[in-house]
Amino acid sequence: MDETVRRALARWPNVPDCYGWLRLDARGNWRVREEGGTPMRFGAIVNPGLVAFINRNYMRGDGGCYFFQNGPQKVFVDCEYTPYVYRLNDDLSALIAHTGEACGRLHRLLLDDEGSFLLDAECGPGVVLDRDLPAVVARLCTPQGTALEPERLADLPLRVSLLGEEIAVEAMPRAEVPRALRFAPHPAPGGPESRG
Repeated sequence: MDETVRRALARWPNVPDCYGWLRLDARGNWRVREEGGTPMRFGAIVNPGLVAFINRNYMRGDGGCYFFQNGPQKVFVDCEYTPYVYRLNDDLSALIAHTGEACGRLHRLLLDDEGSFLLDAECGPGVVLDRDLPAVVARLCTPQGTALEPERLADLPLRVSLLGEEIAVEAMPRAEVPRALRFAPHPAPGGPESRG
């Protein structure tokens, strides 16, 4: 968390929480609600400095709600799918989050009913970026280190090695992912983070 944010929290500790204004799309882009217009629309945040500020001050709260600490105010994030979006780094040797953080230790890999890969990772629960999915599948190995044939993914559960870590791969209906990975995709007032 930025030091300016820490100081703002100390100075104004009781600023009301904000809901419904910030969204993370399934490609790892931040979007902000556009005023007016029906239905509600969210425009992409493209300013690199603002994106970096949000990324540095993005965190998990109680009950699996994720928020951006904007000075003294918690701005809760609606997730189009998951709280993190993972991609391979430039040399394809590690997975990193949309925030720039390393994914950390992998706990398990889930394959949903729409063909997306989800990581239960130390950094947080997230979907693998769609354009990186073929490269991630190509890096799956058997626990013995031989390349995993992609058709083996039809026989779940199984154990694989991904980027040097042995993990379980399980099938998971998309609708059950938030419960299974312990996050709230759409925080609302009165939820576990509410100050009442």
